[in-house]
Amino acid sequence: MKGLANSVDNALQMIYVKSIRDSYFSSDGITLSAAPIKGGHLILSKKNSIVHFLIRVKSMVREELAKGYENFREAAANLSELENKKLYVFFIGERDATGKNWCSDCEEAEHIFAQAIEEYADANSIILRVEVGDKLAWADQENPFHKDSDLRLQEIPTLVRWKTVIHLHGDQCKQIELLELLFHEEDI
Repeated sequence: MKGLANSVDNALQMIYVKSIRDSYFSSDGITLSAAPIKGGHLILSKKNSIVHFLIRVKSMVREELAKGYENFREAAANLSELENKKLYVFFIGERDATGKNWCSDCEEAEHIFAQAIEEYADANSIILRVEVGDKLAWADQENPFHKDSDLRLQEIPTLVRWKTVIHLHGDQCKQIELLELLFHEEDI
C-alpha cells in the first residue's frame, strides 16, 4: 500500500510542479508553492525534497447583495466599473426573516447556482444577488424591475452576465450545464 501511495504522491507532484506559478522560500528550507487549478489553487509544502502536504484552496469569488431597485442600480454601476471583472447579476425573490425565499423556483435555483459558483466561477467573477421584492411587489406591473427598458425583467430567477447578451431565465437557472457554459463564456 505504501508503494501505491508514493506513486500517487509522485504523480500528483509531477502534475503540480509543471503548473507552479509562485513559490515562496523560508529561512528554514521550507518551500511553499501555488499552482492554479479549476476552482482554486493547490498549495504544496516541501522540505528537503519531501512533500509535506498538498492542499486545495478555493478561489475567492466576491459576492454582494442588493435589496430593491435603487440599491441594485447603484451596486451594478459601481461593480461594473471594476476592471478585468465579470459581473453576474442574479435576480431572485426577497427572503424572509428566516432566510427563506418566497419564490420556490428561486430557492431551488440558489442551491444549484451556489454549486456552479464553487465549481466554475473564477477569481475575476463578481456575483450580485438582487432581491426584487416580496411577492406583492413583484406582481405589481409598475415594479421598476419590470419597467426598466434595459432589464424588462419578467421572470425570476434570472441570471445575467452584465453588459452582455448572456442570460438565463426560470428553469434554465436550475441547469448546472447551462450555468457552467455561462461561467465559461467569453465576452460577447
